[in-house]
Amino acid sequence: MSILIADDHPTNRLLLKRQLNLLGYDVDEATDGVQALHKVSMQHYDLLITDVNMPNMDGFELTRKLREQNSSLPIWGLTANAQANEREKGLNCGMNLCLFKPLTLDVLKTHLSQLHQVAPIAPQYRHLDIEALKNNTANDLQLMQEILMTFQHETHKDLPAAFHALEAGDNRTFHQCIHRIHGAANILNLQKLINISHQLEITPVSDDSKPEILQLLNSVKEHIAELDQEIAVFCQQND
Repeated sequence: MSILIADDHPTNRLLLKRQLNLLGYDVDEATDGVQALHKVSMQHYDLLITDVNMPNMDGFELTRKLREQNSSLPIWGLTANAQANEREKGLNCGMNLCLFKPLTLDVLKTHLSQLHQVAPIAPQYRHLDIEALKNNTANDLQLMQEILMTFQHETHKDLPAAFHALEAGDNRTFHQCIHRIHGAANILNLQKLINISHQLEITPVSDDSKPEILQLLNSVKEHIAELDQEIAVFCQQND
C-alpha cells in the first residue's frame, strides 16, 4: 500500500512518515497541495494524508481539485484546529476523514485497518484501459494482443533511445522519442503515461532541467515495467 503525505512542515512529515513506515507502509512526500496534485497525476497512491493548512494550495483546495477530476483516492485531512467546523469543512469538500493532530500509532492503526476493510477490491489492471481497447478493436482478442505487443516493442526502443539522446545532447531525437511514447499512450488511453510524457514534452531541455527530466524518464521506465506485467497477465489469460 502506497501512501502520499502532504505537509509543509518537515517535522510533521518526518513523524508521520516514520509512524507509517513502522506500520509497514511505503510513503511518499509532498510539501504543499500543488506538489501533491502533481504527484497524484504522475503515479498511483492508495491513500493521501494531507495537512489542511499549507501555502500555495491547502488541503481543502487539493481535495476539491482531486474530486473535480473524479478521483476516488481516499483522502484524510489533518488539522491542529479541534473545532468541529474544521472537520465539517474537510468532509464537505470531499475528504473521507478529517483527523486532529498529532496522530498516535494506535489511531493510525485503527483507521488504516478500517480503510483495508472498506477499500474496494483492486482492479486487475491499474493502468491498462481494457474496455477502451475492446471498444476500439471490436473485442478482437488477437488484434488487442497484437496492439499491446507492438506498444511494448516500440516503447522498449523509444525509451532507451530517449535516455541516450538526452545524454548526448541530441534534443531533436529526444523529443521525437518522447512524442512517440506520448502518441502510443494516447492510443491506449494510458493516463499516467500520457501525463508524464506530456510533462517531458513541455519541459525545455537545459543543464538546469536535466535532473527533473531524468526523474521523469525514470518514472516512465518504472511505469512501463508495470505495464509490461499487466500486458503479460492479459496475454496469458487470453492465450
